[in-house]
Amino acid sequence: FYATKVALDSAYVAETVILPCLRIANQLSERDSPSSDAAWSSLKTSRGISSRTGGQASTKDTAVSNSQCKLGKDAYANWLSKTYSFNQWLSEREQADRFNTQDVLGSGLSVNSWLIRLLASSGNLMVRSEASKLLKTLYGDDMSSSRKILDIFVLDVLESKPSRGDQLAQYFGLCNDLINSFDNRRYLVEKDLVSKFLDRVDREAMALVRQGSSFTGFQFLSGYTLNQVIMLLKNALSAVGSEIQSSSDPSAAGDAAQTLSLTEQQSKHLATCAMRTYLNLQNPVVMKNPLIDECVETLAALLNRKDLFYDKDAIVEISTTMLTESLRNHDRHSLEILLSYLRNLICPDRREPVCEMVLRKSSTQEEFIRGHMARTPYASTDIGGSLMRDVKNKICHDLELTGLLDDDFGMELLVAGKLIKLDLPIHRVYEHVWLPSLNSGGDRRSAGGAGHHRGDERPPMVIIYRLAGLDGEATEPIVDRLEPCAYENVDKEQEYKDTVLFAKSGGLSVILDLLSKVRKWSSEHEKLLIDPSIRILSAATELRVNRHSLLHIPNAIGLLVDSAAKAFAEDTMEAVNFAETLLSVTEKALNEYELVK
Repeated sequence: FYATKVALDSAYVAETVILPCLRIANQLSERDSPSSDAAWSSLKTSRGISSRTGGQASTKDTAVSNSQCKLGKDAYANWLSKTYSFNQWLSEREQADRFNTQDVLGSGLSVNSWLIRLLASSGNLMVRSEASKLLKTLYGDDMSSSRKILDIFVLDVLESKPSRGDQLAQYFGLCNDLINSFDNRRYLVEKDLVSKFLDRVDREAMALVRQGSSFTGFQFLSGYTLNQVIMLLKNALSAVGSEIQSSSDPSAAGDAAQTLSLTEQQSKHLATCAMRTYLNLQNPVVMKNPLIDECVETLAALLNRKDLFYDKDAIVEISTTMLTESLRNHDRHSLEILLSYLRNLICPDRREPVCEMVLRKSSTQEEFIRGHMARTPYASTDIGGSLMRDVKNKICHDLELTGLLDDDFGMELLVAGKLIKLDLPIHRVYEHVWLPSLNSGGDRRSAGGAGHHRGDERPPMVIIYRLAGLDGEATEPIVDRLEPCAYENVDKEQEYKDTVLFAKSGGLSVILDLLSKVRKWSSEHEKLLIDPSIRILSAATELRVNRHSLLHIPNAIGLLVDSAAKAFAEDTMEAVNFAETLLSVTEKALNEYELVK
């Protein structure tokens, strides 16, 4: 295999010399018994190699390492000893100093070893495939050698090779096979080789952003290297959280099992690179394809794995820092992604039980309201919101009553013979109005007509809708306030504890700055920033320590009041709701100021 030194990039040499030799080596290394001379002659004939060419091939093939022979099959060792003496061949060459004997022999695997060079070759796909197969046969079962291959890939090949990763497809495949071993995954984590994966991921994502900014045409394999490295990273990190034996001797009795975890520095590095890559891949200039989509999904899953990080505070702190940087750089897209992520991280929506509803038109208004809602029950999760107002809007939208979408007084909703205010949560109406009416038997007949259900199932809530004023003045009792359900009574200090670090990291200042720059509060585009911002702000001010932090922000009360005034000025239902929430936050802050004054 001296040809790997002098003509690796030659397609002709790769096809006529290197590839046949690799195939011979692969077949011989897989044999269980030493090959006979007859078998060897037959193999040469089957590969189309003449006697003269065979002699030359064997001469070059003696570059296969002696150490590989020991690790490989006996047949391979016998074949080498019968074909030619490597030391004799080496002594006959006048320019022996042109190459490193250790590398050609392969007594120590390195990035310059002939088999590694073939595996990373860009010239011939079949050469790379055969080299990968031979390398796995010779070294795959040896722990120290497989780890050496991983070291070469992570520290040398992955660091130096260009972004065109399809040339490294066989290398990726081999490393994936090696990482399937838990011991090798543990090795990558404990030796901090995962940080090299992260560095390459970061570079590849930045390259995709630059490539998208200077569009030169669609590339189907765009992001291939990034995808493969992220999959390797995911596979390696799957070992985190697993129990390992604390003693180096697995047979030692009485040793307590430990959990494999990342260090604090590794956790921060992972969080920073993963979040930055997550943002870059969702940049509008990045060309989207299935490979990129899979990368985004995998990174989101990694960021949501709590066992990967030293503590949750690291994620909050890093995300808040990036939020500040995005505001400074006027990067609106990153602001939207980070705010949405932080909202789900530090103040996620409570998981409410799913309620089913049957929406029926009032029998007295058949002539005034055209069309009907579906007879099958609607799930509360399919309405598009959690309030009875969202139920009303669903009805108006489906029945094309668009003029009533922003009108809270044009349509009335009745449950169990009671008029329901539209700002009440659906699940509270179900628990406090509908279910008690069933237990008392007051509306059991209408419930029975809402669909078939077993006795242990929660029957769908029947909601009657009608246009206000057509049947005269409403005489039904009005329900305008309902107590929280039992599962809503949670400790706010515990529920919103993660907002404390967000406030200490300057997150509240960023939110106030963002809200003060909103131009149109009812715009769907602006809502991508407004919704998570107000949700985080409202949740944060539930805690006293955050209210103190808010009061220490210069002109915080003035910014809140000004933002609320702008929202009220638009006179739309959504803008008014935002304004009321901002005034509620302002009231909490002022009450706290009175207490500490």
